Amino acid sequence: MEEEEEDDDDLREDDDFENDNASNIANVGSSFPLVVDEKEDVQRTITEIKKQMEIADVGLAILMSESEKLESLAHGMEEERCMAATTHDCDDDDEEDASSSSCSSGEKGEKEYAYGLPEESLEVVEHFLQEETLGCMSTNGKGTIFLSQNGHAAYTSHIPKALRNILQQRQTSLPTPIYVSIGTKARFYVEFEDGKAEWYGPEKLSDCLEVNADLDISSVAFGKLWDTFFVVFSDGSWEYHGKGLPRGLVRLVVEDRRRLSDLATVTLGPRGEWFVVAKNGRSWWGGLSDDLDNVISDVLDEADDEDGKERVVDFIDFGEKDSYFLIYE
Repeated sequence: MEEEEEDDDDLREDDDFENDNASNIANVGSSFPLVVDEKEDVQRTITEIKKQMEIADVGLAILMSESEKLESLAHGMEEERCMAATTHDCDDDDEEDASSSSCSSGEKGEKEYAYGLPEESLEVVEHFLQEETLGCMSTNGKGTIFLSQNGHAAYTSHIPKALRNILQQRQTSLPTPIYVSIGTKARFYVEFEDGKAEWYGPEKLSDCLEVNADLDISSVAFGKLWDTFFVVFSDGSWEYHGKGLPRGLVRLVVEDRRRLSDLATVTLGPRGEWFVVAKNGRSWWGGLSDDLDNVISDVLDEADDEDGKERVVDFIDFGEKDSYFLIYE
């Protein structure tokens, strides 16, 4: 009898063991979907985060684009304010009479010059033209800079401060500057004998110069708005950017001349003035003040006393308050 009871107890223990195992298996089976669900939740979360990051990237790109537009607009409004000023220049402490410019000409070999610049600049200008052989020059009206053919630089006050610091702090043992261009809003471009260059201007200008780094620069011009510029490369090709580019210039290079890659130099002024020279020496200009238009008319009407040849305009640069520098022969 006792043995039968023991057998019954063993059977009950076996049943309990099987029940416990079945229960454990059931528990494992019921917990597995939970693990799967958690993985799916994590994957959905990662996917959602990636979507949010993509949206954020798009938003950032839009904000950067709007920032550039606002920057351009702000510079444009400031430029218009400066242009509208009649008694004071952009700097309140920088008074200058717009009518206190002077015009003269001087012969240096076959080249002659006519200029209308602030009176305070004339001493530097005339001394340089008498003592040096002009290699390159640029003016923004307030400031003027000259480079001689041997690399000597001479400049008046009010050229861009960053450019002045570069020239003043540059060691004499380093390559000398061979090309320079200055504009309003402290913009400038300067290049040295070793091909290295420094500049300050809109981001689009940096992009243009970097993309075309394998090409030598022939000229860089800054227009009336912050982001307006025109770059000519040594092979005659060119690029421009900015809403402030003169329509007459665009019509000439794009429509009339059908985008020919044969330009030598382009200059721009703060009031829509422009000047273009092709590699064959032919030149065009537009947007000039009445004063400069009359000066050029007088120059072209004159014939050379020795051989009777017509005068040719080689170069014009423009500055604020209808200032200019003209080279002809």
